[in-house]
Amino acid sequence: MDTQLFVSTTTISRGRFEPIKNRGLVKPYGGLWTSTWEGESSAWVRWASDNYKTLYRRQWWLIEPDPVARICTIETYEDLRGLVARYPAGHFSEYLDFETMAREFDAIHLTKKGQRATHFTFPESLYGWDCESTLWFRWSFLSAAALQYH
Repeated sequence: MDTQLFVSTTTISRGRFEPIKNRGLVKPYGGLWTSTWEGESSAWVRWASDNYKTLYRRQWWLIEPDPVARICTIETYEDLRGLVARYPAGHFSEYLDFETMAREFDAIHLTKKGQRATHFTFPESLYGWDCESTLWFRWSFLSAAALQYH
């Protein structure tokens, strides 16, 4: 996996990870969210800049994922449907059981193509994952280096 960008008001560390907890929605509580670094920015930075203007006074961190990290990738609607069939979230059968997934994977990555393919789908959907992104279930990085403060 390519270098990732983490943007936060806090310092990144192994202790930064809160356990993954399902909440019956398309996103769980916990984990750490990144987006692929594209040289000066990322898909998430562009999306947040356009939608929330919340990137001021944030620290940017470049993260090098461990090449042996177990990453589940969603690139098609069929990928999402297969994962929901394998990891259904109880009575919320259209959502993923992130807690179970976190026992088998280190992260789940939604590609740019996957975001377009799953954003407005039914019954399974990743509406709310608004751009290419990765949800890390645990520390699976070789390094994390701070960039300038934004």
